[in-house]
Amino acid sequence: MTTRKYDRVQTQRQFVRSNLEPSTAKFRTSSQVARTLQVSEAKVLEWLKNGDMGGLMTRRRWYISPRQLEVFLEARANVHL
Repeated sequence: MTTRKYDRVQTQRQFVRSNLEPSTAKFRTSSQVARTLQVSEAKVLEWLKNGDMGGLMTRRRWYISPRQLEVFLEARANVHL
């Protein structure tokens, strides 16, 4: 089975696009995280800009992975032994 050059280029573009752009199912926006943590979006943006919370900025929007949120919450947890 032979593939045309156009088909290969389209497949490559889809692959690159899917690897670069965050999936909406996995990543949360700063406003979604703010609602989850019951804080203002400005506070979440402050944490992101200060480096307290990890995130990915693309196209002027912040995206936070579940693991980054988990690490942030673990760092802030009050552990009483």
